[in-house]
Amino acid sequence: SGFCYVNDVVIAIAHFLSACKRVFYFDVDAHHGDGVEQAFYENPRVFTLSVHQDGRTLFPGSGFLNEIGRGEGAGYSANVPLLPWTADEAYFEVWDQVVEPLHHP
Repeated sequence: SGFCYVNDVVIAIAHFLSACKRVFYFDVDAHHGDGVEQAFYENPRVFTLSVHQDGRTLFPGSGFLNEIGRGEGAGYSANVPLLPWTADEAYFEVWDQVVEPLHHP
């Protein structure tokens, strides 16, 4: 959404789903990865994780902690909104506390 004419990431994930059981999409950007998240918001085969600047301070105004998926996809979307000017150390903490536990439950 917002910056894409065609959401090529959604097209790629849809292609991967034809050959894979699951896809993990990890988006690290200033903006929330809302287009990809919404495309798979009800799909338990795609886990989306977006690390971005807090939606209260930047377009598209989404990507809050309570946005976790819907229906069968509930629990398969996660968002880590960060304050503007967040330092590198916070990204390492996100990796340690959010991404690593996903890999090693």
